[in-house]
Amino acid sequence: MEKSIKHEYIILGFILIIASALRLAWIFYCDTVPVFDFLKYHLGAVSLASGQGYKLFGHYTAFEPVGFSFYLSLIYRVFGENLLAPKILNVFLSVDSVFLVYLLGKRYFRAETGLLAAILLALSPRQIVYTSVISTEILFTYFLLLTLLLFSKETRKMSKPLLLGLCGAVLAYIKPFMMLFFMLGFPMLLIQRRHEDKKETQIEANYQKQIEGIKHKTIGVYENPGRERKQSGFWEALFGSLGWSVMIALVMLLAILPWSIRNYQVFNKVIPISSNGGITLYLNNNDYAEGHWQDPFKIPGSPIAGMKNEETGFWDEIKVDELAGAEGKRWILNNPQKFAKLGLQKTYHVYKNAADVQFAVDYTSSGGPLENRGWVYQVSDIAHKLLLGGLVFYMLMALANLFWRRDALKGQASIWLIWLTFSATFFVFEGQPRYLFPMVPLFCLLIAWSMTWLASGIRLIVRKDKK
Repeated sequence: MEKSIKHEYIILGFILIIASALRLAWIFYCDTVPVFDFLKYHLGAVSLASGQGYKLFGHYTAFEPVGFSFYLSLIYRVFGENLLAPKILNVFLSVDSVFLVYLLGKRYFRAETGLLAAILLALSPRQIVYTSVISTEILFTYFLLLTLLLFSKETRKMSKPLLLGLCGAVLAYIKPFMMLFFMLGFPMLLIQRRHEDKKETQIEANYQKQIEGIKHKTIGVYENPGRERKQSGFWEALFGSLGWSVMIALVMLLAILPWSIRNYQVFNKVIPISSNGGITLYLNNNDYAEGHWQDPFKIPGSPIAGMKNEETGFWDEIKVDELAGAEGKRWILNNPQKFAKLGLQKTYHVYKNAADVQFAVDYTSSGGPLENRGWVYQVSDIAHKLLLGGLVFYMLMALANLFWRRDALKGQASIWLIWLTFSATFFVFEGQPRYLFPMVPLFCLLIAWSMTWLASGIRLIVRKDKK
């Protein structure tokens, strides 16, 4: 057993070295500069690092979520306004995400699945090229994986919901739709508790079989200490999970409250984290929406037309958010069928290609795109098609698993809950290929499971035939 574990760690170490080498080579090969939303994150971080508060274009802001800018500001305080420093940290977080995927695969499935998923993620072009992009994706994905690892830990200690609440707050500070994290937490906790209860019941049953096989009666300290313990039932697991979900919500509330108070003091309005929800809702839900980003100020009949300051490139973010948000909600309520159809279009734009690598290769310090960048698009496109093909393969294996072995249902269900949460966000808001980024590690886990499941199934059939 020790030899097997040692062999496993050697393979893992080799995977992490390869992942590190590829990512380090990339950030020195492609000198990406921040643009669009990424530039706003950078400017907000510079403002925070200089002690001026969270500002954009000289004005206090809550437009972009503060989480990533705050993280960047800590780096800038230590290393100065140096774009290489956050890129190196991107490499560290990206490689550590490979390690977390291995741990998740081993915990939810088996060691072979964890290693295979780690290989897939280590070689993912999208995960590699984003290390040169100063954006939320790598940091958010890292904390998402860390949170999933916490969910999967078999413990009833009160530290678990407290830590999950803190992780949920971090995720919400980076991407505000995760403010509903505690709602996602409830079914995930319930799945975990039911799994633990069934596992404990099985251990108890195995113990009883061993005792019954002993001819003499056990007495005193040799009696099973768990014999008289009441077995946990569904309702106990349900209310226990509900209680922990409430704790997660309270911890998140306490962690987010200081920023909400700051926003109220600055804008005289309750803004939990950011003020871009309304404008994002509107630009993706109107008569001219096509399922992807468009300029909300130039949409025909836009309620916020002309409100953008062309000199600074900014606007009255509170008024714009209120007007745009109201129009977006009105359109959805009045056009439920169009909204549903548009939601499918948004989802299509998320999955259709890997065009989001443009943020790495099209905007560099040279003032133009990376030379000979075509190969990056080609490799990324091939990898994306393989990813989608792998998901189709997983679906087939998962369906077969329901009727044959029913293996690893807990791990799959947990990943599916996150997948559905992200899908609901795409459906309501915007469809962009980069929004798929946090799901890639989880897809690698599912694909790796399907491959190892099939391989183990074949081995099982071969052994039966030999007998």
